[in-house]
Amino acid sequence: KVTRIAWLQRWPGGASLKTILREAEKLEFLNLLELPQILNTLPQKDLLKYYRYISNNYPHNIKKMPDTRRHAFLAIFAFVKQRQIIDNLVELLSRLTKKCLQAGEKKLKKEKSRLPEIKKDYDKKNLLNTLIETLINNEDKIIKEAVYPVVSKERLLEEQKKSPQNNEIYDQKIHQHVRNSYLYHYRQMIVGVLPLLEFQTHNSLHHSLVDALHFIKRHLQDSGMYYEQTDQVPLKNVIGPKEEKITLDFSSEEKRVNKINYEIFVLKHLCDKIRTKEVWVAKGYHYRNPEKDLPQDFEERKSYYYGLLNQQKSSQKFILKIKKKLKKRLSLLNKTINDNPSVHILKKPQGHIKVSPLEPQPDPPQLEAIKQEVFKKWPDISLLDVLKETDLFVNFIDTFIPSGPKEGLDQNTLRERLLLIILGYGTNTGLKSVISIKNGVTYKELLHTKLRYLETENLRQAIRMVVNQLLDIRLADLWGVCTTSVASDSTFFKASDQNLMSRYHPRYHGSGVMVYWHVDRNSICIYSQLKSCASSEVASMIEGVLRHCTDKEVQQGYVDTHGASEVGFAFSHLLGFDLLPRLKDINRQKLSLSDSSDQKKYPHLQLILDQAIRWKVIEDQYDQLVKYAAALKLGTANAETIMKRFTHHNLKHPVYKALRELGRALKTIFLCQYLMSEKLRQEINSGLNIVERWNGVNDFIFYGKTGALRSHRPEELELSMLCLHLLQLSMVYINTLMLQQVIQDSKWLERMTQDDKRAITPLLSSHIRPYGEFTLDMTQRLPLTHPPLQRAA
Repeated sequence: KVTRIAWLQRWPGGASLKTILREAEKLEFLNLLELPQILNTLPQKDLLKYYRYISNNYPHNIKKMPDTRRHAFLAIFAFVKQRQIIDNLVELLSRLTKKCLQAGEKKLKKEKSRLPEIKKDYDKKNLLNTLIETLINNEDKIIKEAVYPVVSKERLLEEQKKSPQNNEIYDQKIHQHVRNSYLYHYRQMIVGVLPLLEFQTHNSLHHSLVDALHFIKRHLQDSGMYYEQTDQVPLKNVIGPKEEKITLDFSSEEKRVNKINYEIFVLKHLCDKIRTKEVWVAKGYHYRNPEKDLPQDFEERKSYYYGLLNQQKSSQKFILKIKKKLKKRLSLLNKTINDNPSVHILKKPQGHIKVSPLEPQPDPPQLEAIKQEVFKKWPDISLLDVLKETDLFVNFIDTFIPSGPKEGLDQNTLRERLLLIILGYGTNTGLKSVISIKNGVTYKELLHTKLRYLETENLRQAIRMVVNQLLDIRLADLWGVCTTSVASDSTFFKASDQNLMSRYHPRYHGSGVMVYWHVDRNSICIYSQLKSCASSEVASMIEGVLRHCTDKEVQQGYVDTHGASEVGFAFSHLLGFDLLPRLKDINRQKLSLSDSSDQKKYPHLQLILDQAIRWKVIEDQYDQLVKYAAALKLGTANAETIMKRFTHHNLKHPVYKALRELGRALKTIFLCQYLMSEKLRQEINSGLNIVERWNGVNDFIFYGKTGALRSHRPEELELSMLCLHLLQLSMVYINTLMLQQVIQDSKWLERMTQDDKRAITPLLSSHIRPYGEFTLDMTQRLPLTHPPLQRAA
């Protein structure tokens, strides 16, 4: 028998009607509970800590708790679960509405076999319209005497008025398919879900939409095709002109509102506004009031927040500094562009930039010999030994804190179990694959330890320890000084479509998730994050730069073309780091002017100049820009939540307008430097090649289940990703020690060229064995020298 807690804990499957109705049933139960209001004031991080304690505990242990303690924990569990379910319902509502709206065109595509017949029908209607129009516009004696006695002029005019245009027929045909799908299938979700959700807005323009939702709720059970009280139906700022033709019926004496059509269009607009958080949901978390994402004391502590971001308090001084830099870069580019053999501005089509491809770097002369010496000295190393050795050097297992009271397990037994669990999750082979007689552990024991210890925060803390010690043990003569640059890129992992995070990716032709890696110049991944395929690359880049697992401060971020938006440039500047994208679409880029009067100052750039920056827009919204940047810096909201507000779906938002103008100025400054400096282009390309090399090693480690994530629980997917990160980072750690030992023992360092040092990488895998039987022996060590241990000795 499934307990109530286990029932509530079940995560939703894929986006389907069955799933959303199951989630609605859970929320209906939770809404019956009266939860303490004080829970609204507690930080999400603390709430999740107590939530995990109940989630991972056994029912009989929960029953043994003192009443006060048990009730407090269960109240927190119900509160967090209520938030999660509301967020899930909003996500499902948006996705199913989109699915319903797309059903119309999909069904028309299935009618391709009938396309000639449909086209003939359209042609006949066009012919009839043309004939009627010709007869009426060219009246003469013959038409009046021969045609009008048979078909009157009034009848022809009436028929012409009735007959819609071709594109209107097409839209109506699509809508008919959408209406049928909604009426006979998807409307069940509205009946089950809408009464449970409370939509709100701060924007006066969208009050009508919220009123429309309340109106639909009140009349969900009404029978009939039309609403009885038409004058009470909210129409203004809810239904567009084209939608009115389908929604309103004027055939009777008074206009009537078609109930089903009205619901479809309201849902369509609701999904657009929820995406940008112009409409939000009470009691949710990700879809909560957007004002709660921002610092609540910003007006009282402005000086603190400006100091936190190291930005000017005066908007004029802030703008003046950017203006000067923009003018200087444009003048310099205009002066040097004709002497630059790698960059050309072509007249056709419509003026575009052409940049010559980078020349390939020379092959390092001695790097292969160094690698072969490493493989010869350590020919066959188990992946488990790599993880074990890293832990023995770093002691990252000591940071794993259990959810709940400590157990009677001794530290050595706990260490062995956790290493096996990390290996099973990091290779995607599962816990059963690492069980053997030699390891002396059962599946039940591993599962129990996993439930208590394998948590996101524990793994991130372990990764932080390995990264920081790896930065400490690297030889500066070999790897260079500690860099402050990081490259961000994603890789696609197949995943079951029976979870809300998994989406279809058109480039990879399958359902899955994206994992964003943030890798420094020497192949150390300082942060990783699991994201949906629909997530913003700019948001992922910002999140990685701000939340990375090192003690250093990142000052430069390399990204691919998708991360080069104006909003990304604006936020990166406000947060104090440089955004350096690789622009594959360089031919479409334009340079923005500082002032309209500067048009003639740059004669060699005329073909690629864009309109001037509207500095007044930035000046008016400067406080708001700093407020949003401070929210990102402090983590009161994640970057994905903030970025959802600033997309093309929300063009009229004043802060979005200011971000775009600021981003245009900063992007132009970068473009000028990018076009002038081949060295910068090489640096960006090299940084992104390193993160792509990191992606290439993923398949070597994450080979279980053909590299596909099978769980439908987001927590399990994230644990697999973090274990892979820790396992791959351990490989980098051990390879770094091996390379340094070989280079020092064989005196390679003196003979290595700059090309050797540039190309050397700890992402070696030929000497590591990822398959076979894994036996954990904590007493057997690899013959490695360790700089900190040597210094301590």
